[in-house]
Amino acid sequence: MTEAAAALVRRATPADARPLIQLLEHLSVETDFLVVTVPHIRRDLTAVVDYLRVAEVSETNATFVAEIAGKLVGMLVTSSDPHPAKIGVMEVDLGVRLDWRRQGVGRALMQAAEELALGRGAHRIQLRVMTHNAPAIALYKSMGYEVEGTLRRHLIIKGQLIDQHVMAKLLA
Repeated sequence: MTEAAAALVRRATPADARPLIQLLEHLSVETDFLVVTVPHIRRDLTAVVDYLRVAEVSETNATFVAEIAGKLVGMLVTSSDPHPAKIGVMEVDLGVRLDWRRQGVGRALMQAAEELALGRGAHRIQLRVMTHNAPAIALYKSMGYEVEGTLRRHLIIKGQLIDQHVMAKLLA
C-alpha cells in the first residue's frame, strides 16, 4: 500500500465493486480522457464483484484504488498477456477524479503499479494516452515514461478522431 497526499492506494477488493462503479460513472461524465464502458450498478454489480475477486489473486491483472476519507477518488487497472512472448510487459490504465488531480493521487497509483510490475519480474510497463491530455503526459514523463509512437486517428470521441501516444518505461 502507498500513501500520497491524503490518499491510501491499495488493491481493490470485491467490497469495492459498488464504489468503483460509482467512480467510473463519475469519471465518464467529467472527462473524455477515459475510454471505458461503465458498468451499470444494478445490472453489472455481480460481474464487477467476480472480476475483482479474480483480480485480487491474479498474476496478470490487478486493480488499484486511491481512497480518501472512505471515498474512491482514483483507480488504476493493470493487465498482462500471459503468452510466453509477452511475459514481462504490463499495461496500465489510470483514472483520477478531476477534483483530486495534481495532488499526487495519479503518481501514487502509478507507483503502486510499478511496484507490482517489478515484484512480478516485469521488464516493461506501458500505457496509451490521448495526445491532447497534457497533464497526464507530463505526469508520465516525470516518472520516466517515454513516447514510443503515436496511434493516429485511433479513437472516436464525440465524433472527433483522436490520436493516442503509446508511452512506456523500461524497468530494471
